[in-house]
Amino acid sequence: MKKIISITLCIIFILLGTITANAAETFSGVISQKPYFELVGEKVYVPNNTILKYAYNIPSDYQYYLQLRNRKDSSNTIDIKFTDCNKGTKLVSGVNAEYDIFSYNSNSGGSTCNPHSYNDTGAYYQKVKVKLSDFCKYFNEDGSHTYTIERINDTHNYDFTDGTTYKSGLIITSGAAMNAVIPNRDGTAEFYIKLSIGKSDVEFYTTLSAYFEPTTYGTSSNEASLYLGMGNVNLDYCLDINDATDIQKTLVNNGNANKFYRFLADVNGDGVVSILDATALQKALVA
Repeated sequence: MKKIISITLCIIFILLGTITANAAETFSGVISQKPYFELVGEKVYVPNNTILKYAYNIPSDYQYYLQLRNRKDSSNTIDIKFTDCNKGTKLVSGVNAEYDIFSYNSNSGGSTCNPHSYNDTGAYYQKVKVKLSDFCKYFNEDGSHTYTIERINDTHNYDFTDGTTYKSGLIITSGAAMNAVIPNRDGTAEFYIKLSIGKSDVEFYTTLSAYFEPTTYGTSSNEASLYLGMGNVNLDYCLDINDATDIQKTLVNNGNANKFYRFLADVNGDGVVSILDATALQKALVA
């Protein structure tokens, strides 16, 4: 009986149609002015067990990087540095285990709390341009971050560059994409995101430190969500069942969803937001 009801509901949802027109929608250029979101350049395909590296605005002597540490063998590490990809993307293949991610700037480091696998991150990736403060309050309007070193009562706007006194770094990840980023003066930045669900939420890693002779103050390291990712239509802290429910409600109410919503909701990439997207999202959450 429950199975019959479930099938009936699916048929009803399908009969209700889609959010977009019948013809597949092509997304390009500026998707949204607030929050600012723009598609930049061509899509790139990245296979499973491979990492895509990208550098935006970073100098040739950039010191900040990520280190992958094999969870079963901590001596087995992969350093993901970015100074070799200033003119485009680079692929790192053979990433075939579960890793903890450690962020480094010179000799300081911090780790994430969650294991990460690259076995299912194969997909198309799209370079986007966003205004960072539109997606996360961590960032100031100009893309910097304000931090106070309480021990010496010193407040500084870290701009994710290496200076004489202050050093900072910013890396943004999505699925297999690892992007070293220094924001523009208007607070925008470009980076790659995964165009399908399944470990696609966009996260960022930062380190902040200050040098006051003769002491270096490792002030902070951070991992947090940028509240962005395919399927995350409510732009909250994570991809969850609430997003699938939101898509279903919009379909039922035949709502006029804006272009940014439609882009995030099209999780199967067919250019049409339908019950198939909500179903794909639900399956990914329980996988």
